[in-house]
Amino acid sequence: MANGSIYQLIEDCEATHKGLYKFYAAVMIVIVMLALPLNMSVLHLFIFKLKFWKSNSNNVFLFNLVLADMLLLFSLPIKSYNYIQGRAYLSGLTLVFRVSRQDVADSLREAVFFTQILIPFAILVYCTVHIVNRLRKKTVGDKTKLRRAVFLVTSVMVVFSLCFLPCTIARVVLLVARVEEWPESSQDKAAVAFDGLMVLSYLDCLLDPLVYCFCSTKFKALYVSNYFPFLLKDGPLPMDSSTGNATSNPKRNDVI
Repeated sequence: MANGSIYQLIEDCEATHKGLYKFYAAVMIVIVMLALPLNMSVLHLFIFKLKFWKSNSNNVFLFNLVLADMLLLFSLPIKSYNYIQGRAYLSGLTLVFRVSRQDVADSLREAVFFTQILIPFAILVYCTVHIVNRLRKKTVGDKTKLRRAVFLVTSVMVVFSLCFLPCTIARVVLLVARVEEWPESSQDKAAVAFDGLMVLSYLDCLLDPLVYCFCSTKFKALYVSNYFPFLLKDGPLPMDSSTGNATSNPKRNDVI
């Protein structure tokens, strides 16, 4: 190819499967419509009810997680619009052999894409295995709480795996397709599959608050008492004035 490059992709390119990309856009719009109000409501509770900066480190972590998801959600309408217009963005996939500052930047971008998924995944698997083993060896404490803790820790790894590993594998396949100079039709299919699996990864923005926040009984009670008080049989749950946590009394306040 020209200038000695194996493959160089212009990031803003015409989609070859416009109908499929419109479907991708519709999926992203649905994700935004569902995930944005959910994350905003959770963020509201962390700031005005839980006052996360005064509480435990777990709430600080969850607040940052929700905030990061919201920032990603704000970018999806623009990407959806481009897909509807028939413009496909392959996330800057560029492989070149020419030595230049731009080539180094492109290589670093590819390295960042893989390391930001693979390294956290390796750490996540390691920590999950050790935490689960530690919890299962416990012989004291509430067995129900221990099982819930095991479920929550395992869910973190499952959600991450389902959302991000497929698009990572698809990106590897696409890189191989470009380097090995597969037929253009095969390269195009690999690119379309990668873009579709990237859309799948955005489901993480919807699943994060459902898994990380609503697995907590107290948080569920706080959420219901603030946004759906009509679901409470005997009125809103009493609140702790210092932390904003709901203090439930099973005999007086039951969540349906």
